[in-house]
Amino acid sequence: MVLIAGHILGLEEINDPCLTHNLDQVRRIVPLALNTLNNICMELISQFSQQQTIKKITFRNIQTILKFKQCFTQGLWKQPLMQLPHFDEDVISKLKKRRAELKIQGKNDIYNFIRLEWEVIEELDLFEGDKCKSDKMLDLKAAVMHMPQVTCSVDVYTNYDKSLPDGTVETV
Repeated sequence: MVLIAGHILGLEEINDPCLTHNLDQVRRIVPLALNTLNNICMELISQFSQQQTIKKITFRNIQTILKFKQCFTQGLWKQPLMQLPHFDEDVISKLKKRRAELKIQGKNDIYNFIRLEWEVIEELDLFEGDKCKSDKMLDLKAAVMHMPQVTCSVDVYTNYDKSLPDGTVETV
């Protein structure tokens, strides 16, 4: 458990040579175990819908497994922005500060960051003072441009019956 937590939190202490073999095993086994756990949950959902079991698995259960698997795979827990190239806690701190200074709306998360126009990202000047700034910006641009921008929307339509009094709801 200590190796899993250390891996997800990015702790330097787990890179000790005496832990290398065990850490490699953990990194191989945990994703497989999480896949198995996900498959079991899907099977229980199927059985519950067919009234073959009383154990109900909710969306939140599946979501937690998937989020943990993503965090483990990427070695991240605290900050998903750290999956972007050259991002560390200092760059993320600078991002928060610069967004406030430039009055850029939205949260400081990866979802909102990758939706910013490239010119705005350049204006943030996240690698200010770094001698490799141009290379880092090119790496960041390549990553941001290849990240999927998935959106979801729902439209609901109803039939309005003029013969019903105002405020009356018809049940179908």
